Amino acid sequence: MRFKIIIFTIAFVFVSCVNLSMEPERQMYNVICVLSNLDKHQRLYIFKTAPLEEGTLLDEKNQLIKRYFIERYVVKDAGAELINLGNRFIFKYGIYDSLYYSETSELKILPNQEYKLSINIPDGTQITGVTKTPGKIEIVQPSNSEIFRLNPGNIRRHVDVVFSWRSSNGAYGYMVTTSPPEINIVGRYHFVQDTIVKLRFEFWEGDINNIDTLKLAVKIYAIDANFYYHAIKGIDRAGFSNAYGVFGSMIGDSVTLKFIK
Repeated sequence: MRFKIIIFTIAFVFVSCVNLSMEPERQMYNVICVLSNLDKHQRLYIFKTAPLEEGTLLDEKNQLIKRYFIERYVVKDAGAELINLGNRFIFKYGIYDSLYYSETSELKILPNQEYKLSINIPDGTQITGVTKTPGKIEIVQPSNSEIFRLNPGNIRRHVDVVFSWRSSNGAYGYMVTTSPPEINIVGRYHFVQDTIVKLRFEFWEGDINNIDTLKLAVKIYAIDANFYYHAIKGIDRAGFSNAYGVFGSMIGDSVTLKFIK
């Protein structure tokens, strides 16, 4: 039987699909967990693999997965824990978000550390994964709260900003993301393998007419091998021995920029 595996990546959430031949009586799982030192609580997604069903999988126009379809395949009763240096941290399922959160804020994701993930599914399936976090990353420029003046335009304003950072030991690349500072999500993102990049920030004139100062949080992450092979190279299994998806890690630094007209 032909199946299509749905692979979610965080955060953030990347969506990719691959066709796989599988025994119909064997249930497989898709697991997504990408550790980050910039997150207060770590997140874990567990899904059953899904058979192709016309009209319920993907909206071909924009590749968004329909929520009702996701809910059918969410695993809500697994036991999961993260292990580091003999310390064990439990994940608890959050009923409203269809994912698991680490229960305590005492869990700190540190650079150059090995983390193991252990998951027990009620049907007897045991899933294990390993990731090693990249080394520390530090943004060199721009500085936090640096102010940039937007260039005038007919319908939108823009400014180019150069970012640079110190290289991270063990990183397979870097991901630069932008979002409003009060929202803990990944907005636009850019993958680079150098330690410098120039980004253009553009704002529609109508959106900033009544705003004197705009703020954006920019986060730069060093990514591990597992995240790189899954999210960038499209490998359907990275960091797990017997599940699809990814168990990866990112070590990041952030700055908040101010834009004025």
